[in-house]
Amino acid sequence: MYAIMGSIRRTAYIQDRMPELSEKIMVYFKSQDDEFYLYLNKKFADNEQALKMLEFLSCDLRYVRAKYLKFIERYADTMSEIAWRNFPREFNEFSRELMGRFQIEREYLIPLLEQLAQKMS
Repeated sequence: MYAIMGSIRRTAYIQDRMPELSEKIMVYFKSQDDEFYLYLNKKFADNEQALKMLEFLSCDLRYVRAKYLKFIERYADTMSEIAWRNFPREFNEFSRELMGRFQIEREYLIPLLEQLAQKMS
């Protein structure tokens, strides 16, 4: 993502890198699918606070995924140079959204996963 942000004005470079970025982001989304959250909900069934956080994380991920799909749909195909003028702004907005999601995971999801790992060992 940082490579694209550093080259945000070079349209051809960006267009070439979008499939790779898209693939990596989709792997990220698939790693936290519905089964992932169902599993965690079962493991934390006795912890109301954890269940609320998992619900929030699951809903937030759906929101970020929807924003991503709209974004990628707009820029996945070759577009006119005029249409690509909006790309830097929209990419920065989406990047901030995704980075915010990563921060939330570091603060809330990772500790829950660490807690689960301790329970299981």
